[in-house]
Amino acid sequence: MNVLQALPLDGEANLGTNATINLQLDADVDSADVSLRLTPPAPTRLASGDAALIFTPDAPLDASTPYEWEVSLCDAPLASGTFTTRTEGEAVGPRDLVRRAFQLDTRRGQWGMGALEEAFIERYGGIILIEVTEASSSAVDLVLAPGSDLSGVIVQSGGALQRAQGVPFHHNPYLGLSLESLPLTPPGGPVTLYDLTLELAFTNSGVGLSDGRLRATVDLREPSPEGLAERCAALEAELGEGCAPCDDGEPACAHLSLSSMAGGLVAGLHLKEEESQDSGP
Repeated sequence: MNVLQALPLDGEANLGTNATINLQLDADVDSADVSLRLTPPAPTRLASGDAALIFTPDAPLDASTPYEWEVSLCDAPLASGTFTTRTEGEAVGPRDLVRRAFQLDTRRGQWGMGALEEAFIERYGGIILIEVTEASSSAVDLVLAPGSDLSGVIVQSGGALQRAQGVPFHHNPYLGLSLESLPLTPPGGPVTLYDLTLELAFTNSGVGLSDGRLRATVDLREPSPEGLAERCAALEAELGEGCAPCDDGEPACAHLSLSSMAGGLVAGLHLKEEESQDSGP
């Protein structure tokens, strides 16, 4: 008997408290011969069929807790691993998310920038719009774009859509994605988040977002290089490290690490590609 795939992946630390353990095998097995050891212990129920085993907790697991698991077949170890839960989380039907667009306002997160936080939020904070275009129990396809708040109405800003396909979703309600870049449109002028990783959880039956965490690099020459030396010196004084080299080698970049972001559904919004301007013949 061979295990073709085991989820969650060993060492994953991005799971909701409803996390399931899924094994895909190369043949069917009798569920009566299968057992699960979960530490800390928690009661689970087993569903089997089509050469798959799915263990589901009878009640939410403890939040922010490391777990070890081992599945045995006829008392012989079959697969094992570890994972760590995060906050409470609320499972959501993946297909219920399709065609829903959400806004995540980075300005309302915790930036960990000390005395520089207000200035960095004003210069580099903005709204990220996220729409789910396809979804299954294992993955979702997303499109992302910058957004703006026009007197309380969230709208899409200009710029090309960023696409993230096949984003793992087996740790529903959490998902995590990476992008090379994502534009934002703060009031002071457009900026770009580079080498972006974003993690979040769906809540409130799939109409809210919580526990958002973002890591990215910003070029302090955006939207204007004026005052670059002063910003780099302020970073050194406040955080103990100055500007890092950007891709062009110039020491003008800073690393952001945001947490505690939240957001929600933007009713009726669907993200669209920016229409090209017809320059004529």
